[in-house]
Amino acid sequence: MGGRRRGPFCGTDRSRRGGDTVTGGQMRPLVVASVAGGVGTSTWARVLYLATHLPVNDAGVYRGGVVDVLISSNTAASTARLGPALAVCARPPVLVVMHTVPGTIAESRSHLRKVQPHITARFDIGHQRAWLEMASPPGPRIPAKAKDIAEALRQLPAALQQMYAGPAQTSTRATASAGMPRASAVHQSIPGRAAPATPPQPSVPAGPVSAVPRRLR
Repeated sequence: MGGRRRGPFCGTDRSRRGGDTVTGGQMRPLVVASVAGGVGTSTWARVLYLATHLPVNDAGVYRGGVVDVLISSNTAASTARLGPALAVCARPPVLVVMHTVPGTIAESRSHLRKVQPHITARFDIGHQRAWLEMASPPGPRIPAKAKDIAEALRQLPAALQQMYAGPAQTSTRATASAGMPRASAVHQSIPGRAAPATPPQPSVPAGPVSAVPRRLR
């Protein structure tokens, strides 16, 4: 018998999970959440899955607790919600701005400038007209000519490493000092895909920089 394959992202003892997402030496799926509904959170979660084939937890609208990637659209109504959401984040998350409408919105730019000191990195994803005609964008594959998506995916590992380089904040209302998600949350997995019988294998490292999944490097 060859036994169970072991590696930096396999064989984590789920019964011993706990502590901080990264500094506690544990691993879990990437948590993606939004400031409001309909801003492209599930779309970006599917993009991440298509690019890496690693489990992603689409947490929906952010209510506090662990979040790695925070999603906003480029509308004024959405970006205005960034301040309250960031106020309860234990760590400055990676911000992805989905341009659900084309063009530049002055009010949104003002909101984004104000929150810049409170995020680790920001990636703007341009308007994709074709996605409006899809039930589950981006469809079976990432748009080949979408340089902004490719660049965001390229820089994401370094941004996550920077995000977890220091200690979590303790003065916010974020829950459980940014600890591991419950198994029930992990079951959410990728939107549009059947929930697995068991929690997916860990995807985001909770340890040294070298633990970042190779598919995200």
